[in-house]
Amino acid sequence: MILRRLQSCRLQLRFSSEKKELTAKEKERLRTVIPTLNVQKTESKVENWTKRGDIIDEETKAFDEIRARGFMKVKRAYVPEGDCQSFISKLGQQHSLTGESEISSLKVKLELLNEIGQKYAYFVPNSQLHRIRTLNDVANFYNTPKDNVTTYTKLARDENKPENLEIRENPVRFHPEDKHAFHKGVTAFPGEGGKVISLRNKRIYRQYRPKKEWFDYEEQTFDHEPVDKDCPWDPEVVAKMDTYTDRKLIGRYFRRI
Repeated sequence: MILRRLQSCRLQLRFSSEKKELTAKEKERLRTVIPTLNVQKTESKVENWTKRGDIIDEETKAFDEIRARGFMKVKRAYVPEGDCQSFISKLGQQHSLTGESEISSLKVKLELLNEIGQKYAYFVPNSQLHRIRTLNDVANFYNTPKDNVTTYTKLARDENKPENLEIRENPVRFHPEDKHAFHKGVTAFPGEGGKVISLRNKRIYRQYRPKKEWFDYEEQTFDHEPVDKDCPWDPEVVAKMDTYTDRKLIGRYFRRI
């Protein structure tokens, strides 16, 4: 009985190991089904974390504008368009102006710069208004590209830099919620860190409240509320205040007695 069972098991294994050939109908069905399959390349969390860094806003333009405030001369980057020269010359002809003629009327100068600024979404700053005297000055200003990043940032973003040169544009800061990072959310300096200095950087980089006592390491007592909750640089408060750009906030004035 035992020998018969062993022989039957061997036969089952032999037949199960044999390759089953597909029929012509099954092959044709596979050919129609395979192209419809959508295979997406999933990016690993570690690669996504290294690319994102520690920046709250992933949009590069918004990040550059925030970082340029109070530090760079130009807040918003500007790239001149191809029809800039022709548009300015046509607009000057409407006001009877040539390239070398001086813009004597302040009203004409205001209308001219306002119309050009609305078209290209870039206005002449107050520090440059005294240099705009002729129509050629306006053309030179709008034909010159403006950058709101430093030389270090340009070098870090340069794709043609040497292969042995590695430049990190943004700092990598520790955060306990980055469980997929190489540190697994465990800090080497317990009870320290988590603060971001300066108001400009607080709108860019994340903060956290470090655990200082041993009982804080329990997940039930950990305070997940951000440090900058309801502060002026809180992303929710900033998004709300940015909608009030057309309102003039009037403060209290001292009255003379």
